[in-house]
Formats: sequence, C-alpha cells, structure tokens
Amino acid sequence: MKILIVGPSLDVPGGVANYCKLMLDTLTVPSAYHTIGRRLGEAGGVASFLRMVKDACAFLRHLRRLKPDIVHLNPSLNFNALLRDIVLLQLSRFHIARKLVFVHGWNDRVAKKLTHPILRRFVVWGLAPAHGFIVLCAAHRDALEQLGVRSAVYVETVAVPDEAGRTSLKIDDDVIRILFLSRIEEMKGALAVIHTHRMLLKSGRKVELVIAGDGPDLDRARRTVADEKIANVTFAGYVVDDAKHRLLEWASLFLFPTRYGEGLPTCVLEAMSYGLPVITTPVGGIRDFFEDGRMGLLAHSTEPEVLAALVDRLIADPAMRRSMSAMNERYAKERFNASQVAQRLSDVYTTLFDSGATASSD
Repeated sequence: MKILIVGPSLDVPGGVANYCKLMLDTLTVPSAYHTIGRRLGEAGGVASFLRMVKDACAFLRHLRRLKPDIVHLNPSLNFNALLRDIVLLQLSRFHIARKLVFVHGWNDRVAKKLTHPILRRFVVWGLAPAHGFIVLCAAHRDALEQLGVRSAVYVETVAVPDEAGRTSLKIDDDVIRILFLSRIEEMKGALAVIHTHRMLLKSGRKVELVIAGDGPDLDRARRTVADEKIANVTFAGYVVDDAKHRLLEWASLFLFPTRYGEGLPTCVLEAMSYGLPVITTPVGGIRDFFEDGRMGLLAHSTEPEVLAALVDRLIADPAMRRSMSAMNERYAKERFNASQVAQRLSDVYTTLFDSGATASSD
C-alpha cells in the first residue's frame, strides 16, 4: 500500500504542516508528499494563481508516476482550501486511488454558509470522489453528515512527538508561570491572557507570563503591555524544537482562552503532554475529551475576571494541579503521541484500501 499525502508547505508554520511532518516521519507505510498552497515569501496575485496551476499539474504527475493506493488531502474548512481540494478530487476522480480528506481547521461561519442549497449541492458534488473523511470532533462529523456527505467520517486527533514530555513539574513553587503558546491574535485569546495576568498581579499573586508565537496582533499585545506597564511579561516569538521544549518545561500552567474556529488545537495537546494543567474553552475537539476539573478547567467566558478566578482556583490547590499534571501526561501519551496517531491513521488507510479491493472484486 502506497500513500500520497497532500498538504501545505512544510516550511510554513502551522498545525496542518506540523501534523503532516509528524505523520511522514512516523508512518510505517511507504508515503510521499505533495505540496500545495502558499509558500514562504509568496507575493500573491498572479504569482499565486500560476503556482496553483503548477500545483495541480504536479499533482497529476504524482498520480501517474507514483500510482498511490491512497490519496490523503488535508484542507481546513475555508472556501479557498475547500475549492482547491475539490479541484484535486475532481482531477483524481478516475484514478484508482482511494481518496481520504482530513478536514483540520473548522470555520463555523463557512459551515453555516455551506448549508445554502446551491452551495450545498456544489460541495456535495465536489466531495463525492472522496471515499472517507477525518474530522477532529464529533460535532464536525455530524455537520458533514447533515451536509449530505455519505462516505465514512472518522473522528481523530492531531499528534505530538513521542519524545514530548517533561522531567518534573514544580507544583510547589511560589511563582506561577503561565504560558500562552499559539498564534497571536485576539480570537485565540492572547489579549485576554495579558489582561488576566494584569488582574492576578493586582490581586497580589506571584505570576509570570510568557506569550510565545507570532501573528497579526503581536504589536497590539506588545503595546498593551507597555502602555499599561504590566510587569513580568515576556514575548518569546515563534518557537520550535528546543526553544518550545524549554518553555513547556518552564511553565506551571497553560492558558488558552480561544474563541477561534478550532479543530483540535495542537498547543493544548502539547501542553498536556508536558503535564501542564490547562485552562481553555470548550471548542472543537476539546469538547469531546477534556474532563473539566481533572485535566484542567473549562472557561465558558473569555472575560479576564472569569479567567483570573480559574487561575486563582488552581493556584490555591497544589494537590489539584498535581493530579491534573499526572492525568494529562498519561492521557496525552496514550492518545496523542505520534506513534499512536500514525497507527490509527494506518488503520483508516487499510480500511479504505480493503473496501476498494472488495468493490473491485464485486
């Protein structure tokens, strides 16, 4: 069985690229990679259009040369990615490969627009060549089925490296070290985290905050800290590998009050793999597995007053934090380690491949 994985440039920061890299490194079945989408430094406009045409032509060449048994596409639910991958599905309609579509990010506004009768018919037609889908939470599976998708829809997870984890969590330290590690934008909760930190300092709590990542609201976040003279805040920039490991080792808890259209935020899984108690919102796949009070605390509001109260609750109860730490590290190893995720993905490949062989024999 040969696999062709189709996804974004592996040089472009993002959860989908990280997932694809991990699967390429971990899968035991022969796998090749075809890059589509924006490249680093791409100017846009005519250059982007020409690149899309070249990507489609290169995709057809991959199909002819590699003759894969499975083509695995990795879009997010936005109009550009959806249209792009519908084109690829239609180009591969008459190729014998079984087609698997893994829908990563999820935009509720787009999902609602797709229920319009005309758009719905187009999308169902466009996705018809797919023999299976993967989504990151049960609600997204239900939405695809309600849209009219008839192929099997699997609920899966993204992954963290097997070696992720920490040596020890210093629960009893006097200073609580809060980490925000994601794209810096308001919908992801970066500004809410800064205001929460300010409230904790004003209440007399000994807290430090690191904001790690890059994004459109980074300058705004820096100005907020400078203008309001908020102490003990560090901006670490975009971090990977050893720098990310050191931050996750440094932190006492992970604060991620996102309102974004998340599939399953990798940053939460990474924090859990390092045994960090997590305060987050019930979005996307978090709703399916996160045990409020055992893995961390769920915030049903992103107001700083609410978030500060949740952090206070964890600060006041070291035993709870210690229990959450052990729970999260154990659960992440069993469920999110790349080797586990790759094995489950291989099982999906095998199911699709076997169903194709059965259909051919019939």
